[in-house]
Amino acid sequence: MHPKGFGGGFGSRMLQAWGEAPIKQFVHEAVEEALRLESALAKLDTSQRVAVLHYSPIQETVEGEPCDILPFLGSSRLEEPLNRFSVAFCPTRSCLPRTGRGANQ
Repeated sequence: MHPKGFGGGFGSRMLQAWGEAPIKQFVHEAVEEALRLESALAKLDTSQRVAVLHYSPIQETVEGEPCDILPFLGSSRLEEPLNRFSVAFCPTRSCLPRTGRGANQ
């Protein structure tokens, strides 16, 4: 199992499961990816945890991108498992080619 993350937006602008079925399915997939990440982190028996995601868990790593596409670049739902399992380092594909800014707190 290799969680990759998913879109959905950040903070108070994170998409919620309401309205039409396709929106609910999109949110469901975001929640499922966060649960996959949580499950994978829980199985690690190491002193240091590293998670590599395709999608960003925090908005800071996608700053500079057009505002219209931010909800498709990551989701705050991914941040909670990273913090709960004290992940030491989490590079995301969205931050690597550009600034590398952003950190999980």
